[in-house]
Parts: sequence; C-alpha cells; structure tokens
Amino acid sequence: MKKRKGVSDLTPNPPLLQGSEGRQAFTPHPVGEGTGVRSLNLRIADVGIAVDLGKIQLDPESGRYEAFLAGSPGADIRLSVLEGPEPPPRPSQPAFEMPGHWRLYQESDRQILEIWDPLLERPNRVADLSGDLSEGILTLGPEGRVDRQGRAVCERPRRRRLATLLDPLLRILLVDRVGREDGLMLHAAAFDLDGIGVVFAGRSGAGKSTLSRLFAKHRPDAAVIGDEHIVLRRQGGCWRVHGTPWPGEGFMVSPGGVPLGRVYLIH
Repeated sequence: MKKRKGVSDLTPNPPLLQGSEGRQAFTPHPVGEGTGVRSLNLRIADVGIAVDLGKIQLDPESGRYEAFLAGSPGADIRLSVLEGPEPPPRPSQPAFEMPGHWRLYQESDRQILEIWDPLLERPNRVADLSGDLSEGILTLGPEGRVDRQGRAVCERPRRRRLATLLDPLLRILLVDRVGREDGLMLHAAAFDLDGIGVVFAGRSGAGKSTLSRLFAKHRPDAAVIGDEHIVLRRQGGCWRVHGTPWPGEGFMVSPGGVPLGRVYLIH
C-alpha cells in the first residue's frame, strides 16, 4: 500500500466487520401487541438510545443502523416520534446552526432542533428536547421527493426511512452526550488491528474512505470500525475507539469498540 504523507507503516491482524447502506432489513420490536405502538433500541459508542415510534410506519430497510440495534440498552437518551404539521418559523434566533441542515434554539429550559429537508429547502422536522438533551419529542412533517417529471414535491410518506428519521438528530445528541462525559466524536477512519484501534483523522477529501477501501480489500484480517465518523471515549482507565452508523463514501460501519493504540493525521 502506497504511503501517504504523515502516515506510518502498520503491523495489523484481526476479524472483519462492516455494514452497507440500505441492504439489511429488520422488524421493529413491538411494545404492546395490537396497540400499534413500537419501539426501537440502539446502542452507539456504549450510549443506549430508546426510540418510541408511536404509530410511525418504517421502511423495512434499516441500512447502516442494522448493526447498532440492541435488545434492551438501558437508555441514556429517550425519544418519542409522532407525525405533525410542517414546523412554523420560530421568532427567536438560533444559538447554533449548520445552514441548510439544522438549527438549534435555546428556549427557557428546552432545546429546540429544527432539521431541514434538502429538497424542500426548509425545516420539516423539529425535536423538542430537554435541557440536557437526554429526552425529547421528534415531530415529523411532510417530506420532499422528486416526481416523474423531476420536480420537487411535498408529501407525507406512508413509510419513513430510518435514516431520514434519525439523521442528523442522533449524531448531534451523541456528540453532546460523550462530550459531557468522557469523549469526543472525530472526523476520522478507524481500524481494529489485532484488537487495537488505529485512527486516521483528516479533513474531507484527505483519503479516509480510500484508506478504508484499501484495508478492506488488502487486509481482510483487519476490521474497519468506520470510515468517516468515529467516537473516542475514556473508559475503564483507557481510551477506546467506537464505530458509528454515519459512514463516508465507503458506507463502512461497525458497532465495534476496542482500546485505542495510535492516532495519525492524514495531510
């Protein structure tokens, strides 16, 4: 494998685990027979997330979230999801925002997150969250889609895609959670080499996804933990590397967590 500037040789060795977007299916776990109420339990970087889907119908394709489904995680974050109208404009100014993607408002003891639909070019989901972002209600408005004439139209889908439901809300909640406690999320690729985590951090376009594809192809004994977003946490007296369900171009995700060995900067 050709060296990149700033990247040293590695001497790896363990099992491979990776996922791919949109190719795996699951059935949500029923909470009450005959009630139509359903729940979803996830575990990401040792953070338990419980999602009460209410009467929301999900598309059967779980994609990259499949590997992170858990039986009963002992939830650190609890969310309820319901259908509602398109959110009206808010009178206050956002405390934080990523223009065209999301806006976070701080109102009294609540935090309000507006999430934009890229086709509609306006907010279509709003999460009303507690001050510490540990619980909240996510209200889903209509979604944008492209019709047969190539035009963007607004409609309420019969089934919701899990990624549309949870992104980028869970990513924001996880960044806050691990940041408050014992860690951080990195824009990086990570690999499990003989039970030791090796991380390659770099800006977009630096080569993280390319490096992940090369490892998957040429080092089948090495597990790709993630090729875009990974989490580092200090646990049990050492730093550990965790995968997340938010991949890069290679769509490589793993729920794995291993002790951190090395961090390299790609430049």
